[in-house]
Amino acid sequence: MAPSRLHPANPGGGWARYTFSSVVLIGVLQDLTANHRLDVSEAHDKFVRGAGGIYIREAADAALNGQPDMWVAVLTGDVDEHDGRAWTVTTTDNPATIFTGMQSPRSVVAVNVGDVARKVLARIERVEGSDDDDAE
Repeated sequence: MAPSRLHPANPGGGWARYTFSSVVLIGVLQDLTANHRLDVSEAHDKFVRGAGGIYIREAADAALNGQPDMWVAVLTGDVDEHDGRAWTVTTTDNPATIFTGMQSPRSVVAVNVGDVARKVLARIERVEGSDDDDAE
């Protein structure tokens, strides 16, 4: 099997393997840079560090198991007295409720991780289908 996007060649030889949730996390970062005009380092810092990466993985696993879509959102507002950040990461299955409990939100960036997961699955199915066609 030749290297592909899903099975990249490993510089040390062999193949690199990625979990489904890791591929979805990359898809979330792509969505953030393309649709929300965040640069990659800002998207990574706000969405992946700390709880954000855990939330994205949990939402990806939920989507893979047919559970309702989970949104991961970064809310920007006044500086939090406890950790000095001006933003917080949260998850919700209802994006209309993400402002609940935040004192003075200034902006929200939210990604439907379930939607990203479905796109990843569709891409995997297309690639696997094309591999089957080549085998015939």
